[in-house]
Amino acid sequence: MRIDNHIFETLLIGIIFTPMLLMILPFFNFTNFSLIFFFIFFGLFCGAMYPDTDCPQSRIFKMKQDRRKIGWQKSYQDWKYKKNAKDVRNAFLFFYSLILMILGSIFRFLIYFPSYWLISLINTEYVKEYEITDEHRGISHTVFGIIFATGLFFLLFFLANLYFKFLGTSYIFLSTITFFLGSNIHLLQDSISKSGIKWFYPFKGKNISGEYSAFVDDSRIIFLNISLIVAIIINYLTSYYISNNFPDTVLGVSIIFLLPFISLLSIFYILFRSCHVKITNN
Repeated sequence: MRIDNHIFETLLIGIIFTPMLLMILPFFNFTNFSLIFFFIFFGLFCGAMYPDTDCPQSRIFKMKQDRRKIGWQKSYQDWKYKKNAKDVRNAFLFFYSLILMILGSIFRFLIYFPSYWLISLINTEYVKEYEITDEHRGISHTVFGIIFATGLFFLLFFLANLYFKFLGTSYIFLSTITFFLGSNIHLLQDSISKSGIKWFYPFKGKNISGEYSAFVDDSRIIFLNISLIVAIIINYLTSYYISNNFPDTVLGVSIIFLLPFISLLSIFYILFRSCHVKITNN
């Protein structure tokens, strides 16, 4: 799956859980909700992109620009309108690409390489020198690699905070947790692809794969995006209705808490079935 899809869908999943978070966070004495959600979604963003920093050919490390020609238009006003729209799009793509390249480089050298080194100590038979720079869907696409990367993410964030002193430790924990969740969502998304991933490497070599290919347009990805957007709408409407009609009731709280999980499980179950996901021994 392409990095843009990974990030977009992970952020949508984060939005699905927002009503539940608004209900839970006050119990932890969080008051600045704007700052809270910034660090929650920052962690999701970083987690969604981290696994693909294993490969220097990843789209993370490429500048994205719309280089298509506008072509002939009926009037100068039409041409100018499309030119302005293209300039705005390219400005967004420039800053978006810049963020990806900066964060991607930091994660590659300070998180991915140390993770790779640790795994090389555990399983030397699989690890080869060239895989440090060329292997895709290796250690950064495993649960163990994600756990180790999450620890390093927290350490980097914590050390940066010691120097700059810009926020409390609780916000660092929030970003760390969502980094872990975002990275595992990335693994779920890649599990539907033809090459698949080894979730439990280096302890088990079983490969989980499906029929999806990132090199062709696939209606199942459109289904995933639409389903997530519909789930967001349903969750927000349900939360609004319950907060106005059944506030502070066990039933209302239970529905708000469980609905996001039920929505995601249903969506990914249908997605996995449609992609014929299977487990094989390598």
